[in-house]
Amino acid sequence: MTNKQLSEIPPYIYQFTAFEDILSGVATTNVLIDVIGEFIDIEMSNLNQCRRRSSSACETKGHLYQPKLMVIRNNISCTLWGQFASQLLKYERDHKFGPIVVILTLAKIREAKGNIIFSSWS
Repeated sequence: MTNKQLSEIPPYIYQFTAFEDILSGVATTNVLIDVIGEFIDIEMSNLNQCRRRSSSACETKGHLYQPKLMVIRNNISCTLWGQFASQLLKYERDHKFGPIVVILTLAKIREAKGNIIFSSWS
């Protein structure tokens, strides 16, 4: 994870998939995708870790949302593994003010326990 000061996201680098497309099944599970969203919640599977909650969570998942016309918020679960989880936890712990925007590249969509989630992998 890198902290960058960008006035805008550079065009033509990412092909972001809308959460609506993931949730509705339009985005297929046989390709890796790029997603962007605001980090709103995390829960670690290790109960000795600190937790930050602002919505419901599933084990070892971060929740992101994408606003659509600032009216509808679509939440989606994201499982982070290894260094990706450690980096997000450290960043979240050190930066208490303002939103945290997360860009995941080459994320895999998968269905688990009836819910669609996407995950990083190393």
